Amino acid sequence: RASTARGIANRQTQNRSIHVAGNKDWIKFKLTSSRKVVLTTGPRRGYRGGDTQMWLYGPNNSLRLVTGGYNDNYGGSQWSRIAINSLRAGTYYVQVREKGNNARIPGYTFKAVFSSVPSVAPGMVLIPGGTNAGSDPDFGAYSRTVTSFYMDKYEVRKSLWDTVKS
Repeated sequence: RASTARGIANRQTQNRSIHVAGNKDWIKFKLTSSRKVVLTTGPRRGYRGGDTQMWLYGPNNSLRLVTGGYNDNYGGSQWSRIAINSLRAGTYYVQVREKGNNARIPGYTFKAVFSSVPSVAPGMVLIPGGTNAGSDPDFGAYSRTVTSFYMDKYEVRKSLWDTVKS
């Protein structure tokens, strides 16, 4: 339950565990201004690996999933990572669980990093990140995660690019 969430500070790494199969681990943090946020789970020294899933909820609501606020296997591992380029001020809640929700994770780490929101040139729009998973008849099952990024809202033709580039 989100009411049991333990707080985490910027750039802090916490040692955590899921002691009982089916339990969920809750973490919360508060932003006083818009920030870029990166949340990661990872291995904990002295403990066997785990397979996490992670959800980010808020602001000020432990039931509203943030756009781009879910991740399973990141970077070819079974750990999770959520990166959001701009979260507004408020209290946020993170839920971590073992992937099948049917096993323990005796030890893992959770890290939170909050940094300044990158400045954005006029005319740029935020494209929210997310995960796409599915199956392809030629390549089998896949899961791809893209972090949020900015893109110009106007098309740029090659002739204009050639002029600008010169």
